[in-house]
Amino acid sequence: LFNLARFAATTPFILVSADINWPEYSQQCRDDAGSPYEDDVPGVPYHFGSAAYPVLVDADGNGGGGGRGCADPIKDACTLRPDFKTAYLEGPISCGNNGWYCRIFNDEANGWPNVGLNGDVNFGQCNREESFEDPGYDQDGHCHGSSYDSTYYWWIRDHWFREYNGKVRCCCGWYQGGTQPVTEGRIANRCDYRRLVTSTENLSDCRDANEEHGLGFESGCDPQYQDQIGSSIPEDDSVCWEIERFGYTEEGGSVPTTPPTVTPKPTPPFVSPPPTNKPTVSEAPTSPTNQPPTMPPTREPTKSPSIRPTPRPTNFPTMKPAPNPTDSPMKGTPNPTTGPSSKPTDQPTSKPTSNPTTPPTNSQGPGEQFRAVVCGRGFDCAEGDGYFDIVKMNSSQEVRCCRDCVNNGPCSSSWKQKCGDYDPEVYARSKDRGKCYVEDFCSAMDVCADVFGGRLCTPEEVLESCAKGTGCKYDKEMVW
Repeated sequence: LFNLARFAATTPFILVSADINWPEYSQQCRDDAGSPYEDDVPGVPYHFGSAAYPVLVDADGNGGGGGRGCADPIKDACTLRPDFKTAYLEGPISCGNNGWYCRIFNDEANGWPNVGLNGDVNFGQCNREESFEDPGYDQDGHCHGSSYDSTYYWWIRDHWFREYNGKVRCCCGWYQGGTQPVTEGRIANRCDYRRLVTSTENLSDCRDANEEHGLGFESGCDPQYQDQIGSSIPEDDSVCWEIERFGYTEEGGSVPTTPPTVTPKPTPPFVSPPPTNKPTVSEAPTSPTNQPPTMPPTREPTKSPSIRPTPRPTNFPTMKPAPNPTDSPMKGTPNPTTGPSSKPTDQPTSKPTSNPTTPPTNSQGPGEQFRAVVCGRGFDCAEGDGYFDIVKMNSSQEVRCCRDCVNNGPCSSSWKQKCGDYDPEVYARSKDRGKCYVEDFCSAMDVCADVFGGRLCTPEEVLESCAKGTGCKYDKEMVW
């Protein structure tokens, strides 16, 4: 009672009833973001204290934030749940079990940071020429849906904690139902799918209900709707509902006193112009100081001073020896220290060792080969040392691919440039027409070459975040 009273005192929406037992059972899989559902505090929703709020409608079902009632697919939930906000974010939705689909749009123009949304945009609106020409065009936001109504709670919760922050517009109808099912190709050129996890399944066997089922919509925009290009898509508001300021932030937030500017249909996200080719740099590097270095030395000296310092020391060992070792090794200290000395020597070492240090290896049996895997976003993974690990080449690992999109010709919009300061030619991607890959090393090379038309990223490129945020939720997974 205390929690509900506290919730009532801080939410702008009137409590309408005691709560119901919803969801009926857990469909949370291992890769779903956020804390375990079983750890939720009874009476305190996971979105408590957040800035998210529902877009209410008037008596005629028109949205825009000026109404006082719930959208038709949420009306039943609004009579059953403690408040309208909980009804919109949790359901249960009333789509006749014909399913639903939601689109998250960038809302930075109204002061809501996208956080992780722009790193996994996956669809194009069917009012753009690019969406009709390229089924893989994916710059308008993130689309996801299902043919089962009960999956709505679990997708919303997962993407909330993934910080895919923006404005959400959801509608009834996946294959059928409503008046505009997404698979008819009038709304979006593609949309990912959340499968139903049944009550009899062992949740420990479910890695990700958003992937590895082949049920996503990939057919593109239907050519019969090309007259929509350049105009608003004529959507049926009576089967749709919207949520403003969606997504988790550390700061939480409150509903703004003045609602942000909205339109009946979300507009495509603003895309900032690409960076200039020549960033401003100093004409000469600064002289070294006599103070101890703040970071370990880099793997090898660059040919010219770097444009900007790296955000963290590079931990990955070099994969090959220096080209010209000296004839005799340098005499080592009898008791070498475990780390670098606190102060650099006055003079550089006269001779490098003849046998360069090799990457650490695990003990291997006959015929076993090992290879490095790297954290998908370059840092802070749970495996290895957080940056990289050494695994068997025949083990299955997540796949991200790179391509040189200058020397090898321009790339499609599916390729993302994520490390322009490190190497402006390197672009990356993780999925092809909605499909993600988990392969052994040799198969991963084939996938990158034959499916994506690229190559495996080098370990250094992944460590420099060249593949970060390119989809499949592999940022915290070790990738080839």
